[in-house]
Amino acid sequence: MDVSRVRFILPALPTLRCSPPTGEGWQIGLKFNGYRVQLHKVDQMAAILVGTGRLHAGFPTIAAAVAALPVKSSIVDGS
Repeated sequence: MDVSRVRFILPALPTLRCSPPTGEGWQIGLKFNGYRVQLHKVDQMAAILVGTGRLHAGFPTIAAAVAALPVKSSIVDGS
């Protein structure tokens, strides 16, 4: 993939607090250790970026699934 067409988006990082937020509109999810990834699709090509924007060649099945999405471009951020 032409990596010059992919721009890493700096993720929002969590802030440590003594207790979780309360009130309407808040949902709490547990974070397990693992990869923080961004999946980028541009035309028919897909790239997986980890860390601070390094291209990751692993996870070929996931990259193929992203490339097959019925959209011209997308960015999915997750962990």
